[in-house]
Amino acid sequence: MKKVGVRVRACILCALAACATGVLANPFFGGAPARPRRQPTPELLLRRYALVHQRLGAAIVQWSKTHSTRAWWITVMLSFAYGVLHALGPGHRKAALFSFYLGRNAPVWEPALTAALLAALHGAASLLLLSAFRGVSGAIGAHSARTMWYMEVGSYGLLTFLALFSLVHELMHLFPSGGRYFSCGCSAHTAVCMRTGTVAHMQWGTML
Repeated sequence: MKKVGVRVRACILCALAACATGVLANPFFGGAPARPRRQPTPELLLRRYALVHQRLGAAIVQWSKTHSTRAWWITVMLSFAYGVLHALGPGHRKAALFSFYLGRNAPVWEPALTAALLAALHGAASLLLLSAFRGVSGAIGAHSARTMWYMEVGSYGLLTFLALFSLVHELMHLFPSGGRYFSCGCSAHTAVCMRTGTVAHMQWGTML
């Protein structure tokens, strides 16, 4: 019972802190905070990025002409290196994924599996969208950009829905009905929902 009281107080403090943040950001109560500046990509990383990009282009041209297995594997390895350097740059929601697993206990394989799933979704969705909107321009290009915007907004909506579901799920455990703890046998729902929402949001956010 004492543990439940501590958790209730923690939830109340978090709610008050969220309200205070909203008041400070309200233009009627104070100036809105300045938008954080995005840190530039380090120069060394940019040079490596350009070098791999150049070699990857040459490898793709060679493979398209020769269709050899060796050229294909070189293209695959350079593509992998290009993706690693690309992910090391600013953005890509690395901090979101890191903070998510920093705040909860998880087996070693779980963050590795989540990262691999995110990379696979990133590549597959990028190929799908590039194939769907290949060669478009003008009004059709504007339509594709609008489609991307709807997809990004949809990821925010999914993340919000799963976060609210997880919040309700936790509140049902914090405030049991009839003096008994409510247990639906789904203690992993919160982690699964937040992980799904985080992956979906990062997928569209980094790809767009």
